[in-house]
Amino acid sequence: MAIEYMRSRSFDVPPDLQDKLDAWDDEDDVPEPVPAREAATVALVRDSPRGVEVFMIRRATSMAFAPDRMAFPGGRVDPSDREEVPWSGWTPARCCKKMGFNDAEAARSAIIAAVRETYEECGVLLAETADGDLVSDLTSKSWASNRPALETREMDFATFLRRSELALRADLLQPWSRWVTPEREHRRFDTMFFAAVLPAGQQAVADSGETSWGGWILAEEAARQGRQGGGAVMLPPTLVTLEEIARMPSVGAVMSRVSDLQPITPRLERSDGRWAITVELPGRPAPVEKHMGVPYV
Repeated sequence: MAIEYMRSRSFDVPPDLQDKLDAWDDEDDVPEPVPAREAATVALVRDSPRGVEVFMIRRATSMAFAPDRMAFPGGRVDPSDREEVPWSGWTPARCCKKMGFNDAEAARSAIIAAVRETYEECGVLLAETADGDLVSDLTSKSWASNRPALETREMDFATFLRRSELALRADLLQPWSRWVTPEREHRRFDTMFFAAVLPAGQQAVADSGETSWGGWILAEEAARQGRQGGGAVMLPPTLVTLEEIARMPSVGAVMSRVSDLQPITPRLERSDGRWAITVELPGRPAPVEKHMGVPYV
């Protein structure tokens, strides 16, 4: 039997979490773990002369989870994401298998949430028209008016797709990894990470109320910023994903990557009075700095 390769990595805990963990350090005061809520996030990618670029957002300071951190578009699975939507591409059963899920309905809901959140937060829609063509130009005022209604939940995603005569394209999402928040955190998520190529003719614009900035950046440069700034800039799942994408020579390589989708659950550990996040990454070697901060194995 082959031995499973695991690479252990350690990350600094953000300052705002250090104090909370110190308060919980007494075993008698450690709260019971809260259930991890299902969530999904999408790393939008595109080719550039310098390498693969990703679309990043900075979460608004008012956000309860990971405020003022760089992240990919995404969010939790809403109850409405469990409803039937116009669907094309891979079947939910095939998505379930590719994502390593045991429940096709859970896999379907995660994909719906991923597509919905991507549209809400940066205006990119992974869908096709009634003629089977990929959605391209979304710059008209009629399209723009839909995003606020979705964000405020005045309209659900299924209704939006039906009114627009569109179908979600599940095969445009490449399952990348799955992360579960450590048990000691009071907001926990079981998050499916996807990669997706920016559809031709579409533009990513981060004008959601949940973001303070958005833009395209080389994956290697974003990863460098994450390593330099630590948890105050981005959370470990975002950094690890950026490092992995930065090793890819093109978006074609990104979308054809075979991923290990075993859930990754970081551990919170204390040493010399400081807390750190320890992660075991199956089949994911840590990058080695070379040249201009480009991660290589």
